[in-house]
Amino acid sequence: MEFDNKTILISGLVLGSIVAMYLKYNDIALAIVSGLVGYLSKDAITVNKNNTDEEVIMDDTNEDSI
Repeated sequence: MEFDNKTILISGLVLGSIVAMYLKYNDIALAIVSGLVGYLSKDAITVNKNNTDEEVIMDDTNEDSI
């Protein structure tokens, strides 16, 4: 298993929420878990741009509609 920054962050947040629940700080545990869900649900977008001289023609007509 690789231990990069994301793995350390997730492990720390899970451990922090467990400790918060053990100490009966339920609001803090809820905030930690909500932040973790929000962080993991974000979209990773990668854009690949090719430097070619090809012309791309976009046609907005729909052939299926009559």
